[in-house]
Amino acid sequence: MKRAYGFAILAMVAAIFGSGCEFPVRGDMPSGAVPKGSSGSSGAAAATPTASKIVAPIVQPVAPFSIQYPNVPKTLTVGVAVSLKPLFKGGLPGEIGVEPALPDGLALDPGTGEIKGIPTEKSEAQDYVVTALSQKDTPDTATATLALSVAVDPKSVPGYKLAELALVVGAPMAEVGPAVAAPQGSTFSVAPALPASLTLDTEQGTISGTPKAALEPTVFTFTVTSPGGEQLSEEKITISAGIVVEASAAGRSGACARLSTGRVSCWQGPGPAQHVADLSGATAVAAGIWQACAIVGTDGAVRCWESPGQSHEIPLANGKVLRGARALAIGEHHSCALLGDDVYCWGYSGSGQLGVKRPQLQPGAVRIAGLHGRARAIGAGGLHTCAVTGDEGSVECWGAVLEGDPKLPPVLVPAKVEGVRDAAAVAVGRTHACALEGATRALRCWGRNSHGQLGAGNAEKVATPITVSGLAGKASGVAVGERFTCAAILGGDAQCWGAGERAQLGFPAGDTCKQD
Repeated sequence: MKRAYGFAILAMVAAIFGSGCEFPVRGDMPSGAVPKGSSGSSGAAAATPTASKIVAPIVQPVAPFSIQYPNVPKTLTVGVAVSLKPLFKGGLPGEIGVEPALPDGLALDPGTGEIKGIPTEKSEAQDYVVTALSQKDTPDTATATLALSVAVDPKSVPGYKLAELALVVGAPMAEVGPAVAAPQGSTFSVAPALPASLTLDTEQGTISGTPKAALEPTVFTFTVTSPGGEQLSEEKITISAGIVVEASAAGRSGACARLSTGRVSCWQGPGPAQHVADLSGATAVAAGIWQACAIVGTDGAVRCWESPGQSHEIPLANGKVLRGARALAIGEHHSCALLGDDVYCWGYSGSGQLGVKRPQLQPGAVRIAGLHGRARAIGAGGLHTCAVTGDEGSVECWGAVLEGDPKLPPVLVPAKVEGVRDAAAVAVGRTHACALEGATRALRCWGRNSHGQLGAGNAEKVATPITVSGLAGKASGVAVGERFTCAAILGGDAQCWGAGERAQLGFPAGDTCKQD
């Protein structure tokens, strides 16, 4: 039976091959060949077999594990931040280290290999070997060598960049620090030591304090030392401290100056100045013919003296001591102080300059009654007293009439000066007075004009206050003497006019009525 099937199959095959059917070449046959026993269209082989074309698979080469640092500067700079990041090939890094230790201020990140930080020390060129292990079970090793040196850029040398430091005795100095900061952790030192009243912060390098005594120009050497003990810079600064006149006041025969030390010095004529022996902490000073006074201390006490030898406190009429003064004014035989919103005066009052007609001496300060508003500023001169009052800036005066006519009775009750408003300050001389207007900064003057002291440009008599003409600019202050006047001009200039027979105008003696 099996044999019958076999013959049947053979017969079918023979019939097929003999039928002229074409048979495709199998895909696994060599190019150019046909099945064995076939040719052309009848299925027989019609070509000579050729060798098959074999394409080999592409195999990428594996790069060895490596580390390198691109763009490494030849020289690093003290105080300048550094960040050097590596590139890895052939795998990811595991543990990373460096030998020898990097320059001070720099560190290696053991995970990423980045070298970063701020160099704090100079160092010569040296090779630093960074070693990295790959993350394989059997790690590969790669190294990179960096030649690093650290130098100091002249522009980044820490220091003050300062040649001189001029200070004022008694005045807190503005804190001075390095113009170029020192690396973190550096220290500052100075030789010789600064005066006890001045301080050097050894960590920040700031200089501060209040000079307590005069200091001749002295050279101090400031040194900056790195955290490792290396000197980064050395700088010489000349420091001096002088005594400065902060305010002055002049009377008929003498003058006084308030110094930056809080002391007061007075002098007469060409004689030498003398300190008021028992006085310190002065905040204001005023001078007259027979005495001078100062406000001292934080409580506003008033002390007066006839000579620089010794001062005394001013009592009130109730026996207490005058305290809380914020301004002073002194006339020919009387003195006044501004306390709060009131005016207190003491001395002789024969012409009503104390607000009462009393020919005798009034040693205790009495309050001036009858002001039409709160007192804001005061002025006194000769036998006359004035105050700026109220929000409207009126000027009220009392005492002898400024025209100086002895036939006219004194004014015992404060009376408003017509034609003057918005006053910020008032100055009084023996026979004339001036007010400084707050908004316009103009000067309004009234009284006797015998030598052109009112600033009208002539010596004619005037009946009402006039505006001073010819000022070079807006006034910032005014002072009145006997028959002459001076104004401070915004910007620092001064102008004077009136009598000049004693060169009180700043011109040769004899000039009068000047405003240049």
